[in-house]
Amino acid sequence: MLSLSGISKEFSLNGTPLPVLRDVSIEVNPGEVLVILGMSGCGKSTLLKIVAGLLPADSGQVLLEGTPITSPNPEIGIVFQSYTVFPWMTVLENIESGLNHSVIRSEERQARARTFLDLVGLSEFANAWPSTLSGGMQQRVALARTYAMNPKVLLMDEPFGALDALTRRSMQKEFLHIHSSEKKATIFVTHDIDEAITVGDRIIVLSARPGQIVAEFINPKNDVAQESNDLARLALKNRIGAIFSTFEDISLIMSGLTPDISDDINKAEYVDAIRNQIMRDNTLATSVVKCLDSWENLTISQRQYITNLLLGVIRNNESYRKEIFDFAIAKFETERDINLKVQLIFTAFHAGGGISEDYENRLVSLIDWIGRHLQEYDTACKGYYGKTDEEAIERLEKRLDDPAYKGALPLYLLNLRSFSDYRIKLKETVKKYLDHERKTIMKTGEVIKQILGEDI
Repeated sequence: MLSLSGISKEFSLNGTPLPVLRDVSIEVNPGEVLVILGMSGCGKSTLLKIVAGLLPADSGQVLLEGTPITSPNPEIGIVFQSYTVFPWMTVLENIESGLNHSVIRSEERQARARTFLDLVGLSEFANAWPSTLSGGMQQRVALARTYAMNPKVLLMDEPFGALDALTRRSMQKEFLHIHSSEKKATIFVTHDIDEAITVGDRIIVLSARPGQIVAEFINPKNDVAQESNDLARLALKNRIGAIFSTFEDISLIMSGLTPDISDDINKAEYVDAIRNQIMRDNTLATSVVKCLDSWENLTISQRQYITNLLLGVIRNNESYRKEIFDFAIAKFETERDINLKVQLIFTAFHAGGGISEDYENRLVSLIDWIGRHLQEYDTACKGYYGKTDEEAIERLEKRLDDPAYKGALPLYLLNLRSFSDYRIKLKETVKKYLDHERKTIMKTGEVIKQILGEDI
């Protein structure tokens, strides 16, 4: 009925692009309440404005029964979080106002308005002014006005978010009561897990900004057996809660990382600055590791960000080395994104390189993968160390001489191979590397020699 396909949107903040939504695709079925659940600032309200035709998407489209939505449409009604009643109109007049542009006669408009006024339990307040009503009552008026317009789709943007807990619960029941008779296809936005489970037939979870779909759940709220239903809903709450816990850890990491860097710093130096903070901060290091437990619920960009920080975690606490090594090896096997696969390779070498023969045996397969995907590997590494060859070589030389990067030394040697003027020194470095680490990296070294094509 309502289809969202590849919706993306970004704004500009002081001239800097601010991605808000990324590639959101949703199908809303007739009569269902689809909940969009996400943290504040993840793009939920922006998505509703795009669906309502109030804001254009940068890419993607919204279709209502096959017709594109590019401007406000009477077939789509919306209820906002703020109270949108007209203070100069009575309650009944407010509800009628939504029908003023329809072809319905005045008597029919008033009769329809009274029907929905009764449905929301405000019949005795028909002639009251909004200023005499509580917040919950004003929101009932807004809800009744939107339903009276008889839209095909109802959008609800955290409609009960400004109410106290008891009134909010009452309004949730009120909404479900009205929905049971009207059966409008509804998109209900909230950041509250309990509310999502209370009102939703289906729940879609958005990531932190830029909002992307990270999970979808069917709500078991209509199960016949109450005890089974309660247990299923509790399990659902715990699963969603685990996702939000990950978002909170990422938010903590982001808010705690403010490296003192210049505007022209390259990516490698920026990541180094971040890692150095994690190396000194146990709370940040723990938050990074906790995010690994919810890896499947992270977006690609979040996975890349977290993976980049794992070396800082290893420096902070050596006891994480084996856990991170095993994690990187396992995720490398299943991950499809090439850039992320390369990041996981580096992480595995940082965590397990040069430790033991067992670790070495497991790293050989990663080096072998690089040998079979050299072009993709080079593309993923290109530009990471600097904007020019000189910058890149300088950064790589520092890596070769830094004990903290010893485990991933084979990879840094491989990265130098594309610089023709550097091959003589590279040849010497590889030989020195093999001589000093022969006991633990012989297998890896042999594969490196094959890739480099050097007679060392």
